[in-house]
Formats: sequence, C-alpha cells, structure tokens
Amino acid sequence: MIGSLLYLTASRPDIVFAVGLCARFQTCAKEYHLTAVKRIFRYLVGTADLGLWYRKYSGFDLVGYCNVDYAGDKVERKSTSGSCQFLGQALIEWSCRKQNTIALSTNEAEYVSAASCCSQVLWIRNQLEDYSLRYTSVPIFCDNTSAINLSKNPIQHSRSKHIEIKQHFIRDHVQKKDIALSFVDTENQLADIFTKPLVEDRFNFLKEKLSIMKNPNKDLSLITNDIKLIPLTLSDSIQMDQSQSECSYDQNVHQNVHQDRIFIKFRTFKTRILGQ
Repeated sequence: MIGSLLYLTASRPDIVFAVGLCARFQTCAKEYHLTAVKRIFRYLVGTADLGLWYRKYSGFDLVGYCNVDYAGDKVERKSTSGSCQFLGQALIEWSCRKQNTIALSTNEAEYVSAASCCSQVLWIRNQLEDYSLRYTSVPIFCDNTSAINLSKNPIQHSRSKHIEIKQHFIRDHVQKKDIALSFVDTENQLADIFTKPLVEDRFNFLKEKLSIMKNPNKDLSLITNDIKLIPLTLSDSIQMDQSQSECSYDQNVHQNVHQDRIFIKFRTFKTRILGQ
C-alpha cells in the first residue's frame, strides 16, 4: 500500500507529508500505522477529482519556498524539511524529507532546509538553460530571519560553527547572486504543507495556493457511476502467474465491441467483466 501511495505523490502533493511519515514505519508497522494508511485512502476516495492545475500563460518566473518542522520526528528528534518550486504559477517540484542530522536550533534546521532547496533550484535553473531561459537572483522564500542572515554573514560563531560545511555552499551562491534568500511570513509560507500536519482551514488554503483543485472540464461522476465508460476496443486477457507474480497480455482486436471480455485471474479469485 505504501508503494502505491508513494507513486501517487507524483501528482498529489497534498499527501506527500502523510505518506512519507507512514513510510518511515514500514519495517516495524503496527495496527495504528495501518489505520493511518487507511485514512489516507479514505481521503483520496473523497478527493478523487483533485489534481494539479496548470494555467496558460502563467509566466516563467522561477521561485522557491522552503520550511522546516523543528524536531518534528518524535522518535529520533530530527527535523523535517519541506520545499517546493514554482515556474510562474505552476508547481513543478516538491519534496518532504527528514534531515540526516539532529539540529540544535531552529536556525540550523531552517538553514539546512534552505540549502537543500537551493540545490533543487540550481538544478532546475540549469535545466531551463537548455530552453534559453536565463535566471539571476532566483528568490527562495524562508520564514526564518536568522537563517537568512546566516547565509549572508560569513563569520563563524557558536550558533553556526557546528553546522556541516556542505550546508554552507548556499553562501557562495548568495554572493554570486545565483539565488536570493528572502523573508516570507508564516501565513504565506507555501512549503508549510510539506512539513507538518495542519488544521483543515490551513490545509485547504495551501492546497488552493498550490493550484490543487478540481478539474472544471471533467465530470468524474460519470466515471464513478458507470464502469462501462472505459473504452473496450481491445480484448485484453490478463493472466497472473502465481509463482512469479508476472502479468502477460494478449490483445486481439474485435469488430464487435459486445464480444469483448476481460478475464482477470489473481490467486484464487477470478472475475469476469463483460464489456457492453
């Protein structure tokens, strides 16, 4: 189940944090972990008509957001980093991951999260150069002023000398004006949805800002009410090999769609769906 949900996160950013949190306990799953996974499935069933909406002519401005949930992991006390990148108004990349080290302050946790977001922005910028799109001072929005000042101040002190050197590469790119770390208030921090569980109003607000909405050009009620809307122009015979768990497909074209049949065999279950 977790594998299917991880695959679905490629198009549903609103479940990234919940699925990632459940995936941490795959090796020692308990009954309450299964209950949490079932809640995710119930949420997906109730929001099957949601998806990412990409508008026309939304521009090509590259923007990044980064945030962190300090010591959000109750087991290892590690922080959870979340980030997202926009091309114009289109959400093109998002991530949620637990930090490798234990941060000693919110300043350090935010700084590590900003460095991770910076690496993603630089990679996207390099990819867009192949399309003759050049960017300077790409804005990355962070809601922690201490992390912003740390990226601009090269002086080492007790609050920053223990941070790993690899995280300080963000300073070099700030000085080169490849990126610009800017402040954003917590209310407009769009990466907040990738770091922690939120109340319903806040969750729905961020979904709207991320352009996760219903498709106005598609009536999903027709699909949920009648499975016969699935096009059956081919006759597919699907046989599951129980020993190797492999599927073999045999496709034959029929002139009469009424004769199409799909046979599905899985272990001891056999289902026959007649196409009409």
